[in-house]
Amino acid sequence: MAAKSLAKIGTFASHGCVGLTNDQVKDFAKVLADATNTELKEETIAAYLQKRTRTQVVKLSKIVPVELRYETIVIQDGQLHVYRDVYNKNTNTEENLRAAFEANGIGFDTLSEEQKTQALDAVNAMSLHPKKQRRAGGCCQSECG
Repeated sequence: MAAKSLAKIGTFASHGCVGLTNDQVKDFAKVLADATNTELKEETIAAYLQKRTRTQVVKLSKIVPVELRYETIVIQDGQLHVYRDVYNKNTNTEENLRAAFEANGIGFDTLSEEQKTQALDAVNAMSLHPKKQRRAGGCCQSECG
């Protein structure tokens, strides 16, 4: 994992490294320390961040399994986020959109027609091969913004 500026998060900038902001690295370190009953003081983390280019090692008291997922459709705090599929895994599909809603206890078909259209347009815009979609008034998505 590497700390990155917020502007670089979500960009195609590595060959599989996980890019996190400094705050995300701190939060993740705290979660791992708490999960293993490893003492990791705030002062220690602050000292590590003073030397950002130096790799810091914290020995955890036990192994923690970590599952990394490549998800480009995420519902977080009630908000839908659709990210570009930078690794070309064809993840931005209507099927995956519906699955994300279902995983969060929301039936996609319970959304209003406008909400469904907005969600599907976002997925289409971030897909491998976005399709131009005709809208009311004869305008297509790429022309109207």
